[in-house]
Amino acid sequence: PLSMRRNTILAIAALLSLAGVIYISDAAPVLNMPGFSWAENLIFDGKGNLFVSDAVTATFWRIFFDSNQGSYTRTVHVGNFSRTLGLAIDPAGTTLYGIAITDDKKSLLIKMDPQHAGVWSPLAETPKPGNGLALHFKTGLLYTASEGYFIPGNGEVFEIDPTSGKVTSIMSGLYSADGAWIDQERSLLYVSEVVLGRVIIYDLVQRKQIKRYKAPLKMLDDFCLSQDGHTMFGADFWNGTVVAFAANGTSTTGTILASGLKSPTSVRLGYGPNFGQGNLYVTEGGGLFKWTKDRRVFELGQSGRQMIDSSDGRE
Repeated sequence: PLSMRRNTILAIAALLSLAGVIYISDAAPVLNMPGFSWAENLIFDGKGNLFVSDAVTATFWRIFFDSNQGSYTRTVHVGNFSRTLGLAIDPAGTTLYGIAITDDKKSLLIKMDPQHAGVWSPLAETPKPGNGLALHFKTGLLYTASEGYFIPGNGEVFEIDPTSGKVTSIMSGLYSADGAWIDQERSLLYVSEVVLGRVIIYDLVQRKQIKRYKAPLKMLDDFCLSQDGHTMFGADFWNGTVVAFAANGTSTTGTILASGLKSPTSVRLGYGPNFGQGNLYVTEGGGLFKWTKDRRVFELGQSGRQMIDSSDGRE
């Protein structure tokens, strides 16, 4: 049951935060893939594929388990941009969306074919570079959070109609808006203000902001919610940690699930064949150059016995 799963992870995490270790599932296979420069975002298609954006190498990667080799591998899915950022996918896993910055500085929402590499088309252009990306299943509209070039008060959230290409600003005056996630059942959009470590909750039905609170961490990059919508799992870019805390902001404390990471950027729940169902998957960023390839995409399990020592990898 979801309640038991949530209680298990919080109990385990309390012990692990004292031990300073990363805890992952002992069930094979386990993903721990290095070789990224600035892994920014990730999304599962539910069909055995994990898509990851690398902002510095400007590539959307596909990660899958190769049964012939008995290990995970990755291939370039779509590339040749200036930067690649947010990712989202439709419930059927047939249309992959991404935020891509072109060489001439245009911020595009693009559509990709999850099953065929190199196939993509532009859908819309936003006035400012988008980052976190979320799809509202009920309406088919997408939402992207813009950091606004890290200028205080210049952050913004855009609503995008992928059919018409219409772009509408629904929130402005933000401080480095970054992560985006939708509670599909309640039609609530969650957005992080990374520099301030704040969370904004926006009601997509009432079309208004209903809450803003300080998360119990330093810099909240991208994040996800538990399946029941009660717990937020956030990447603390500054402190190099993954933290679990109450998604509605009713608690001022959180639980550290992993520490000593290299600038974690996003967290997602595993979904689909050959990935740990309900386990957390994390991306590391912060590499400034294409030849800096010591960032990982890895699995942070909720149960099991295998523990990996986590030295402080912050720079």
